[in-house]
Amino acid sequence: MNYKNWTITTHQANEGFLAVLIDPQGKKLDRPRVCLPSPESAEHYAQKFINWYVKLEERRLMAERSARATAGRTSEHPARPFKSAPVV
Repeated sequence: MNYKNWTITTHQANEGFLAVLIDPQGKKLDRPRVCLPSPESAEHYAQKFINWYVKLEERRLMAERSARATAGRTSEHPARPFKSAPVV
Protein backbone atom coordinates (compact mmCIF):
# COMPACT_ATOMS: atom_id res chain seq x y z
CA MET A 1 0.00 0.00 0.00
CA ASN A 2 1.25 3.52 -0.78
CA TYR A 3 0.49 6.40 1.57
CA LYS A 4 1.97 9.91 1.19
CA ASN A 5 4.81 8.51 -0.97
CA TRP A 6 5.62 5.89 1.70
CA THR A 7 5.21 2.15 1.17
CA ILE A 8 3.43 0.14 3.85
CA THR A 9 3.62 -3.65 3.85
CA THR A 10 2.05 -5.86 6.48
CA HIS A 11 3.33 -9.24 7.60
CA GLN A 12 1.75 -11.84 9.81
CA ALA A 13 3.73 -12.47 12.99
CA ASN A 14 3.21 -14.96 15.80
CA GLU A 15 1.07 -12.57 17.81
CA GLY A 16 -0.65 -10.60 15.04
CA PHE A 17 0.32 -8.34 12.15
CA LEU A 18 3.28 -6.01 11.72
CA ALA A 19 3.65 -3.05 9.38
CA VAL A 20 6.97 -2.32 7.71
CA LEU A 21 7.44 1.17 6.29
CA ILE A 22 9.66 2.41 3.49
CA ASP A 23 10.03 6.19 3.35
CA PRO A 24 10.12 8.22 0.11
CA GLN A 25 13.96 7.98 0.05
CA GLY A 26 13.85 4.17 0.26
CA LYS A 27 14.84 3.85 3.92
CA LYS A 28 13.23 0.88 5.65
CA LEU A 29 11.64 1.55 9.04
CA ASP A 30 10.67 -1.63 10.84
CA ARG A 31 11.06 -0.56 14.46
CA PRO A 32 9.41 -0.24 16.89
CA ARG A 33 7.54 -3.46 16.29
CA VAL A 34 3.90 -3.31 17.29
CA CYS A 35 1.71 -6.36 16.73
CA LEU A 36 -1.89 -5.59 15.88
CA PRO A 37 -4.87 -7.93 15.45
CA SER A 38 -5.43 -7.39 11.70
CA PRO A 39 -3.58 -6.16 8.62
CA GLU A 40 -6.02 -3.24 8.40
CA SER A 41 -5.24 -2.12 11.94
CA ALA A 42 -1.50 -2.44 11.24
CA GLU A 43 -1.90 -0.24 8.13
CA HIS A 44 -3.97 2.29 10.08
CA TYR A 45 -1.34 2.46 12.83
CA ALA A 46 1.37 2.89 10.17
CA GLN A 47 -0.56 5.77 8.59
CA LYS A 48 -0.84 7.49 11.98
CA PHE A 49 2.92 7.05 12.47
CA ILE A 50 3.63 8.51 9.01
CA ASN A 51 1.42 11.54 9.77
CA TRP A 52 3.26 12.11 13.05
CA TYR A 53 6.69 11.65 11.44
CA VAL A 54 5.93 14.02 8.55
CA LYS A 55 4.75 16.74 10.97
CA LEU A 56 7.84 16.23 13.12
CA GLU A 57 10.13 16.61 10.09
CA GLU A 58 8.27 19.73 8.92
CA ARG A 59 8.68 21.33 12.36
CA ARG A 60 12.36 20.37 12.47
CA LEU A 61 12.99 21.94 9.05
CA MET A 62 11.10 25.10 10.03
CA ALA A 63 13.18 25.41 13.21
CA GLU A 64 16.42 24.96 11.23
CA ARG A 65 15.39 27.61 8.70
CA SER A 66 14.39 29.98 11.46
CA ALA A 67 17.69 29.44 13.28
CA ARG A 68 19.66 30.07 10.07
CA ALA A 69 17.66 33.21 9.31
CA THR A 70 18.14 34.50 12.86
CA ALA A 71 21.87 33.75 12.75
CA GLY A 72 22.15 35.60 9.44
CA ARG A 73 20.38 38.67 10.78
CA THR A 74 22.41 38.67 13.98
CA SER A 75 25.72 38.58 12.13
CA GLU A 76 24.65 41.33 9.72
CA HIS A 77 23.11 43.57 12.38
CA PRO A 78 24.66 43.10 15.79
CA ALA A 79 22.34 43.81 18.66
CA ARG A 80 22.48 47.36 19.94
CA PRO A 81 22.59 47.76 23.69
CA PHE A 82 19.44 49.17 25.22
CA LYS A 83 19.70 52.70 26.49
CA SER A 84 18.89 52.81 30.15
CA ALA A 85 16.00 54.93 31.28
CA PRO A 86 16.97 58.31 32.65
CA VAL A 87 17.36 58.38 36.39
CA VAL A 88 15.01 60.88 37.96
